[in-house]
Amino acid sequence: MSEASIRAQICSAESQIDGCNAYIEQLQEKIERLKKVKPAVSEIKSEVYSREMEVHQGIMAQICWVGENKRGYDAIAEQQLFPSYKAYYDGVDEILDSINDEITRMENEIYEQQGIIGKLRSWINSLWNELCNFFN
Repeated sequence: MSEASIRAQICSAESQIDGCNAYIEQLQEKIERLKKVKPAVSEIKSEVYSREMEVHQGIMAQICWVGENKRGYDAIAEQQLFPSYKAYYDGVDEILDSINDEITRMENEIYEQQGIIGKLRSWINSLWNELCNFFN
């Protein structure tokens, strides 16, 4: 291999490393944004649960109210209100799960890029060795 060929390969590998590093930085920025949003989504999830429990306890506390209107009210609560709370809670939980999944996916992508960088640096090191041996 010629000196020019070795130097071209070194430049190519260094360029690939720069590209990997830029991609890692982009991923890290996205991860940070998601990590900032995650507590707010967790708080919403907790609030939904707390409100549902408050409403449920309020309905259960109505022991003096009896009759057809009470049964109708209870039926609406059981058939519409509580399932709606559950659907909303599950939707927020799904968003939180998606945030966690995306953070994990991007962190794994960073680890993969770091592995590529390690392989490229190893290759550069071998090329520099070959270049040094070329001039010995």
